[in-house]
Amino acid sequence: MCEAYVSDIYEYLHNMEVHRRPIADYIEKVQKDVGINMRGVLIDWLVEVTEEYKLLSHTLYLIVSYIDRFLSTKVLNRKRLQLLGVSSMLIAARITIVAQEDYELSSYMQLEFLGYYLAELSLLEYGCLKFLPSMVAASVIFLSRFTLKPRAHPWVRTRGLNSLILIEKGSGILFSYNNMYSHLQNLALEQLCHGPRPV
Repeated sequence: MCEAYVSDIYEYLHNMEVHRRPIADYIEKVQKDVGINMRGVLIDWLVEVTEEYKLLSHTLYLIVSYIDRFLSTKVLNRKRLQLLGVSSMLIAARITIVAQEDYELSSYMQLEFLGYYLAELSLLEYGCLKFLPSMVAASVIFLSRFTLKPRAHPWVRTRGLNSLILIEKGSGILFSYNNMYSHLQNLALEQLCHGPRPV
């Protein structure tokens, strides 16, 4: 029924994604008092807070998106950075729901664990801001499948031509993920070891 509109829908979503994304190098171009390390510490702290309050994993991605989009447009004093984080969390939590307490670890598959782990790496890595969220998501799926089943082709035709184009265009992000994945022991942010939260 909606096959005729698929390409229009993809085009609209892509345009909105490009229009609403943060500036990839906003810390160098916009911010005077906030640095890359401060952003990392703030996000690391927000990971702990979202776990403490049992917020959904999706909430964390919204929080980081709000922070980056705000910092792309407004100069912020470092003393107000944590306030921005808490405000972003409040807004994002209103949009998502609190996770159920009866969450069972056994309901997750290996692919989901690895996918969430790789996706969280992109949150902490300032350099990933230059990639569209759709490329990050497609790359996470691609790398998760490739890591778990290296002999099988990580991207099958049924995932659609538009997604395959994302992977071909996203070779830069695959390289970035490879670098992050290879040098995890050098990352000082302790939240990388905590694993995924409930969906």
